[in-house]
Amino acid sequence: MEQESDLIYNIKPPKNSKKAIIFYVFVILLSIAIIVATILIAYRYFYGPIGEDDENNYASGRSQLLENVNSETKEEPQNIIAINGLAVEGYTNSSQNMNLAVISNVVTNNQVQTDVNLVNTNTVETSNNSNIQSNVQQEEKKDFPTHNFDKSLASLLPKYTEETKSKVKGVYSSDEKQVFLTFDDGPSNITNEVLDVLKKYNIKATFFVLGSNVDLKPEITKRAYEEGHYIANHGYTHKYSSIYANPRNVIEEYDKTEKSIQNAIGVKNYHSYLFRFPGGSSGGYYNSVKARARALLDDYGVAYTNWSCLTGDAEGNTTVESQLKNLYETAGDSTSLVILMHDAGDKKATPKTLEKIIEHYQSEGYTFKTYYEIMK
Repeated sequence: MEQESDLIYNIKPPKNSKKAIIFYVFVILLSIAIIVATILIAYRYFYGPIGEDDENNYASGRSQLLENVNSETKEEPQNIIAINGLAVEGYTNSSQNMNLAVISNVVTNNQVQTDVNLVNTNTVETSNNSNIQSNVQQEEKKDFPTHNFDKSLASLLPKYTEETKSKVKGVYSSDEKQVFLTFDDGPSNITNEVLDVLKKYNIKATFFVLGSNVDLKPEITKRAYEEGHYIANHGYTHKYSSIYANPRNVIEEYDKTEKSIQNAIGVKNYHSYLFRFPGGSSGGYYNSVKARARALLDDYGVAYTNWSCLTGDAEGNTTVESQLKNLYETAGDSTSLVILMHDAGDKKATPKTLEKIIEHYQSEGYTFKTYYEIMK
């Protein structure tokens, strides 16, 4: 630019007045052309193409944007979790970092189950297209509230109140025909077989897990949790001499097991608030220690429960026939049954016995429940 200006200034005008006028007009037009060219070059540099190129640039940019959106909405599930009978499938849209879910109630096998299913924009094209226009109209009328997915999730976790504690203690005296299937001492490989049976009949159960076994097989604990079963606490070691050395040890083993459960299922704010004493909450050599431990649990905000009948699979009953016989004898004429079984690794007959138990009580018109239906 400076060279062009110097060139102009070094040109000497002709002495003839007419030619001088033409010369000056030429110089002025040349200067204007240089200025306009400079402005156009600068505009194109800072603001991009102009004129017809703008439309092409907009179209290609919009096409790329649509491709990005389509690719992002086709993402695979990031996580799948279940909150004690409430199955939650969480998808994450990376462009918006949102989790979308819809909650619906489904009644199957005489029990109410609550499922949280993904709203998938790829599989509900027709319904989504029909709702887009109405959603836009609603958005024009009002601002939608902000939905806190984590807060909604927290509302589905077990809770402890004086009311829930009272319901846990009163479960045995209920007149309702109900069955609570409970399993102690897992998880183990037998737990997978138990879960397969429960899945086959679409029944939920309560697992009183040992923290030491959860640490060994966290994936099985996670599976039970994700399939909607209630994960409760049975202490960490199951060694009477350790857990009942003093009442405070019961609280320490409870806390340690809760941490193991949280790590296994990936839900850091999960608390079962439900404990089952190894060997029962009273009686035996450690009865006085258990009594003081029960008081500590009350103060600590943790409910505890036992059972009303059992298969005896931990007492030498190793066949399906003997386990069923023991169960029916201990159940008697009770209508509200809390059935004790075990899913430790040596309980080979328990999964087959479970099938017979489910079929029997279904035929008798019983409803199968988990402790989540109390602890909420």
